[in-house]
Amino acid sequence: MMPAFAPNPRLRPHVYEDALPMKLFLLLIGAGCFWEIRIIGAFTIAEIALLGLAVFHLKDLRTLFAGKIGRTVLLLAGVWFVSQVATDLYRATPFRDWSRGWGRIVIWTANFSTLYLWLHGNLKRAAWLIAGFALGLIAYACLRIGYWHAGALWKFGFALPTLYICGLIFARWPGSPLYGLALLGLAGAGLALSFRSYSGGCVAALGLWIVWLFMRNREHPHAVRKLGWMLAGASAIALALGVFFYSTLALNNAFGDDERYRTQEQMRRGVGLLGNSTLGEPIGLIAGARGEFLVAIRAVADSPLLGHGSWAKNPLYNELWMTMAGEAHISEVRVAQVELVEPGLIPSHSHVLGAWVDAGVGGGVFWIYAIGLCYAVLALSLCTRQPLTTYLLPIYSLFLWDIFFSPFSTQSRLFSAFYIALAACLLERHFARLNATVGSAAAPVRTLFAPVSAQPPFRSPR
Repeated sequence: MMPAFAPNPRLRPHVYEDALPMKLFLLLIGAGCFWEIRIIGAFTIAEIALLGLAVFHLKDLRTLFAGKIGRTVLLLAGVWFVSQVATDLYRATPFRDWSRGWGRIVIWTANFSTLYLWLHGNLKRAAWLIAGFALGLIAYACLRIGYWHAGALWKFGFALPTLYICGLIFARWPGSPLYGLALLGLAGAGLALSFRSYSGGCVAALGLWIVWLFMRNREHPHAVRKLGWMLAGASAIALALGVFFYSTLALNNAFGDDERYRTQEQMRRGVGLLGNSTLGEPIGLIAGARGEFLVAIRAVADSPLLGHGSWAKNPLYNELWMTMAGEAHISEVRVAQVELVEPGLIPSHSHVLGAWVDAGVGGGVFWIYAIGLCYAVLALSLCTRQPLTTYLLPIYSLFLWDIFFSPFSTQSRLFSAFYIALAACLLERHFARLNATVGSAAAPVRTLFAPVSAQPPFRSPR
């Protein structure tokens, strides 16, 4: 569902330059994403710092609840938490599980609240946080160079920071053909190193960037919501077509023998899971590559209002996963890996379905709203001049994939809080300016949305 926006003229970020100590502080906070500490659950150093600072920012609750989007996110996070608590009490969830489940939501809310207040105070801080995240992820990858093969090192280490850095570098030259070539190169690297969702996100960003090139000379500030809905519909069609063309090329050995074999196996699994050999290639391939979400949908259908509890466990759903596969023999290795860590854990491999399985409808509604924010930010990037367009297009394309098809990991908890906080601040700023435009006939839209002189641009850290 697309978020409903209410203009709030008071929500205008300051335009001052932060002092160097503040910039270095933001850089260090972002870089803290690489170091995890395990207490009850896993926490990054960045999250521990943000949690402490959230307590310090309790005096800023009025500002935190001033903007409708930020307020809505917090209220839905509260609904998610209450739904999780009610579910765990009803299911008599063990302490080890409910403490992690409740803590995950509390930590996420603290991350969001602190980051939202910082970005609301000065949106230019986003670039320093992004640079910090990139440094932290690079450090995380370097620490594991001796343990991971090249594909894993790229997928879990260097892929995301490379995209962050690319977005920052080209923030000042968003129309440069080199940016398009960079996205194409990153998409190729993803394919070569078995990170197909990353390649898909880069290709989606490249397509959006080409649309932006045609739209950038004339802004459409009033069309954000309408275009957001259009993007939501177009993304489903683009996903099906993209998977179809990819599978066709892969089966014809365009990407090598390994990728052809992998595609064949996943399509065979998908057909087995769905129980219908006549289904098209895109559905079969997605089901084979992300078979967990079919089991998660069944778990949600079995208990849609209250979930199955924090870190929900029920061996019946793992057995169902294997039974649905039938002759296809869906990856027993993945099931075995899960069983070693959390025996009986209900598979989901999705932010939205994982939250719905664990907490019930409250968790699902929260992430559905986050999906709406992602489409709204992408529409905002196309309709208006955003100095971080080169960052927003690929990152929110990948974030949408993560919400649907990636697990909610420790790093995902931190990054998703940042993405949603940045989206809330950008959209609130946009609608505040839109309201100011309507209220002042003397202020033309093109002046209010000018990226250089009238409005403060983001600047990459130097």
